[in-house]
Amino acid sequence: MDRDIELWQKVRYDDLEAFKELYNRYYTKLMYIGRQLHCTDEVAKDLVHDTFVEIYERRKNIEIKSSFKFYLVRCFKSHLHRHLKVLKRQLPMGKDVEEIPFEFSIEEKMIHEQMDEYTRKKITQEVNQLSSRQREAMYYFYKEGLDYDEIMQVMSLKTRRSAQNLVYESIRILRSRFIPHKH
Repeated sequence: MDRDIELWQKVRYDDLEAFKELYNRYYTKLMYIGRQLHCTDEVAKDLVHDTFVEIYERRKNIEIKSSFKFYLVRCFKSHLHRHLKVLKRQLPMGKDVEEIPFEFSIEEKMIHEQMDEYTRKKITQEVNQLSSRQREAMYYFYKEGLDYDEIMQVMSLKTRRSAQNLVYESIRILRSRFIPHKH
């Protein structure tokens, strides 16, 4: 049994130390997801807090057998979507919530600083030309390590194939922009 599941089982029996450990383990990761999905730090903090409060309040009724991380990300996204729906209702007609931006992580920034400036700009430009759904699928697949079934559920897709198609199509598009076609 992995450590997260062990901790979760303890949380279900009111172990606050186990809950704190899970919170500390995933706080930064959820904040990062919030930022990637275009939340301010303050909004992301609120959403992380709300997610953990809800999970704790419902702990006796939540049965997690395989992946606490997946369950947590799904709950966090649910809170985020509710927040975005509220924001969308508050926007003037004809305006929309901004698309998901793509930003490099700290580690990636250090690596990319060594790359040629033109290449860095080109990569960012090309990734940002993907649809928001493609960027989101790529993020979950490459950054979070979610499998296609988990991506399907987190992104509310109808089939596993839809998740695969989003990732494959994104890769195909990026590859075609960077690797010249041979005739």
